[in-house]
Amino acid sequence: IFPAGAKMLLVGEAPGDEEVFHGRPFVGPSGKLLDSLLRVTGIDRGSVGVTNVFDVQLSPGGLAAWCGQAPERAGWTEYHIPPVDRALNLKPEHGKHLDRLAQEIMALRPNVIVALGGTAMWALTGALSSEITKRRGAVTTCSLLGCAGVKVLPTFHPEFVLQSYKAFPIVAADLIKAKGEAEFPEVRTTPRTLWVEPTLADLGTFKAKYLDPAAL
Repeated sequence: IFPAGAKMLLVGEAPGDEEVFHGRPFVGPSGKLLDSLLRVTGIDRGSVGVTNVFDVQLSPGGLAAWCGQAPERAGWTEYHIPPVDRALNLKPEHGKHLDRLAQEIMALRPNVIVALGGTAMWALTGALSSEITKRRGAVTTCSLLGCAGVKVLPTFHPEFVLQSYKAFPIVAADLIKAKGEAEFPEVRTTPRTLWVEPTLADLGTFKAKYLDPAAL
């Protein structure tokens, strides 16, 4: 059960041993690290939704063990399924987890979803899970699960931070950005003007419009 009116949803990959024991997401070592991240970024964990892509523990082989080499077109019951990574496609019997995640998102209707790690990013946007490093920190939109248009901000999974603590400030910065994005549902972009080979007249216009009014 998510907090009423939660505007942010945090989505991880799957429960670990302690999560299975307690029946709640992010209560083990990764959860404690997540709590630290939320604390330093001023986000109250009690005010956000927290879930996983898969609600049962992965096999010892990880997500790859749940995938086949050939496309499994019967994967999700309602949605097109992209490959998790190159040559890795989710097997049909695991599509029910994505259906459950879709129902949770539609019930909560958050303004922004923080995809914690490559698996969550893949499930929400269809991007290859291995692309998390180059896609983290950039706001995109959910294109799968019947939740098109909901904002998604990918970042590293807390488990990754446990292994590489230098990523802590990176994830913290992403969460601060997500905190701001949670205030409104739409994607807002900063208008930009590109001046290509400006003339002297263009430079004069630039000076009058931007430099002269600027405070010294």
